[in-house]
Amino acid sequence: MSPIAPVVLSLTLPAVLGPSVAPLQEVVLTDVRGARVQVFDALGRRYVDMPAQGEVRFRAGGACGWHEVRVLDASGEVLASTRFRLKAQTSIQHPSGEFTNLLRLCVLSLANREVAVLWRDRIYRLFISWLRDNTHVLKAVRYFEAHVKDGIDLFRESQRDDGMIWDFVTYRNHAEHFWESLYTPLRFFWRTGQDDICFVRMPVENDVEYLFVEALYYAWQATGDDEWMKSNLSAAMRALEYSLNDPLRYSQKFGLLKRAYTIDTWDFLGVYDTIDEIGLCISPETRFGVMFGDNTGYAMSCERLAEMLEHVGRGEEAKKYRQRATDIRQRLIQIAWSGTHFRHHVSEHPEFQRDFGVNEAEQVSLSNAYSLNRNISQEQCQAIIRTYQRLRDSLPAGSPGEWYMIYPPFPRGWERHAPLWEYMNGGVSPIVAGELAHGAFEHGFEQYGVDILRRVLRLAQQTDGRIRFCYRGGGFEQPKRSFQSVAITEVSGMSLTVPPAPGKLAWMNLPEQGNDLHEMPQGEQTFAHIPFVLGSACIGLNSQWGQREVVLPVNATFASLYLLHAGNKPGTGGLCGMLTFVYDDGSEHTEYIHVGTNVSGWVFPQQPSRDSRIAWTGRSSKWARVGVVVTGFNNPHPERRVASIRLQAVPNGSSWAVIGVTTSDAPVWFPPDAISFGGPDEWAAAAVAYALIEGLAGVKDRNTAFREVEIAPRWIAADEPQAEVCVHYPASDGYVAYSYHYLPEKRLIQLTVTGSGERARVRVPLPAGTRATAVRVGEKSVPVVMEQIEDTPYAVFQLDSLLPAVVQIEYSE
Repeated sequence: MSPIAPVVLSLTLPAVLGPSVAPLQEVVLTDVRGARVQVFDALGRRYVDMPAQGEVRFRAGGACGWHEVRVLDASGEVLASTRFRLKAQTSIQHPSGEFTNLLRLCVLSLANREVAVLWRDRIYRLFISWLRDNTHVLKAVRYFEAHVKDGIDLFRESQRDDGMIWDFVTYRNHAEHFWESLYTPLRFFWRTGQDDICFVRMPVENDVEYLFVEALYYAWQATGDDEWMKSNLSAAMRALEYSLNDPLRYSQKFGLLKRAYTIDTWDFLGVYDTIDEIGLCISPETRFGVMFGDNTGYAMSCERLAEMLEHVGRGEEAKKYRQRATDIRQRLIQIAWSGTHFRHHVSEHPEFQRDFGVNEAEQVSLSNAYSLNRNISQEQCQAIIRTYQRLRDSLPAGSPGEWYMIYPPFPRGWERHAPLWEYMNGGVSPIVAGELAHGAFEHGFEQYGVDILRRVLRLAQQTDGRIRFCYRGGGFEQPKRSFQSVAITEVSGMSLTVPPAPGKLAWMNLPEQGNDLHEMPQGEQTFAHIPFVLGSACIGLNSQWGQREVVLPVNATFASLYLLHAGNKPGTGGLCGMLTFVYDDGSEHTEYIHVGTNVSGWVFPQQPSRDSRIAWTGRSSKWARVGVVVTGFNNPHPERRVASIRLQAVPNGSSWAVIGVTTSDAPVWFPPDAISFGGPDEWAAAAVAYALIEGLAGVKDRNTAFREVEIAPRWIAADEPQAEVCVHYPASDGYVAYSYHYLPEKRLIQLTVTGSGERARVRVPLPAGTRATAVRVGEKSVPVVMEQIEDTPYAVFQLDSLLPAVVQIEYSE
């Protein structure tokens, strides 16, 4: 972590615009002539008042905007002044940089997509066109983007008269398919007749109304706009009432929200409940049940609505929603809490048995992770977290982590929409990881939260460098098979390097030294579970400058053949070579080698579409990423002896490099792709980002626009002795920033804190078995109390100002 250089201000130069300064960045004032120096933030609050000398140093803080620096004489008259602009931006910096990198990957996904909707003469800017996804993204993207109101405005303006909220918005040309045909009779499709806009509600879903309230709450916090929030309260209350009044949404039997049998919160039905051959529709005859996540989410939104009502002086109405949240949780615990986790579906019709091939009572689904952050009890949170830890310690083969959409998955009944170990049926998602990590940080399992975030980062680095919505959950075993390498050394005419080895062509006939595969390993190597024997040269096929045809003697039977190779396609159609099996009886079978289909270019290689994997990547002197792929070809006649393999160039100028050849006695097999499918990556990235920001960095808004904030820097759990954190709302310019230093040799933790708001509750984790002996803010001692959450002691105290201050926490056993 490189220190941020100070900003130098000179009073002898006019500050026409003034430089930009980050919170807690050091400012050096030069050429000071006077008695005192004072600095005022954008709200006019003085936060520096010190004797003047030739050079004055201070750390910037307070409200964002223009700060004024004044030099006064002994009588208090202003002798000179200058200014600078304080600009905040969400960031995390620390020495190892791993969580800095993880946050960067999150932001890459969050910045990936935006939807603009023109309706009724207004352009609405959404992050995702589905309200559900937009809400879950909003919990983190509000720390990076300013336009957080539009989604709430759009779905408020389109709200149905009975309070129902639509699932998503689409254009007419995208809606002329089964949604309109199936959903219009159910009143779940609305062609507005304006600007080609249509709204759709997924019939099985029962989370949209509480998610509308959740989104309203997030946007209100980020903007601090009380009047706007107040204008949305009627819609929010009507939405929550709809969930209790519509017979398709509320279970009179259980007094809880209900839905048809879906996998947790997802919108597809299994084979036993499908009535439309698609698995999306419901009717009054549908067999309903309680999905606990709908209810923990609804209860949390009741409390958020109550908080907003209380804020605008409507306390009596707020009491109703707080009581409703309590009642919902109590009734839910009675039917769905198992002691270790919530059962994901409790049927209203237990006499009807579905044979999904799994013990449903043992299944742990993703809303357990969500519920950790929805005000359930500490005992329930502890039990859920320990359930996930037990799962982590007994993962199935090939699993990337315990963050399952549901585990164990359904062996049957969901093949149409979610095959085994994919998506909602046993897929592994950073959505679960983020919510689980956030809950672990909040409930005394801080090291487990750190462990989760580190493994998410590793997973992204080991796949494609991005945080994806879902990964395959495992469940595969490598087949038993043997391999035989085919020798190509004697016929290899092209070197892997530039310049080439003596008597060989340069790699791809290129002139630039080092623009090659010189980093590629040699000898016995295994790529994508396929072994090869590699030398320093390869077969270089090109009809103009390379080898035209190469024949490899085989004289063996085999079921499949694997090539380690790369192509280049200056010619048309991507065809760059031909592979032919020549059998003993004189018959032949030819495979055509196409770039993009079964081979890739060697510069920035992409995985081909058929039976291939990227095998190796490195760097060259010209390109940041070069590489080769391994491709499998099934032998259509494995019972026949293959006399030879013929490799041919094609007369279009294309090049084909064959680096290794291996046969196998089993059909082509590669491990399934690590990345699954199902939803937007932004949703997953947001869950991880909010765990980083609110959990590890520990910054949580306890009011709006960070006017009142909680700061709980949990870096001690990550063995990070130092961190610089800034969390910012672009919508309001509210922010909090701190610098953290852990000094165990002095039994001291030091924080430098500032922000745009008024006060903070600070909760500092200490080493296990210790307690705070003193807390000083500057030279002033402040009261401190100890809280114990599981094994973690927290020193808790108040800051009555968020103007820059140095805080020292002393501790002992």
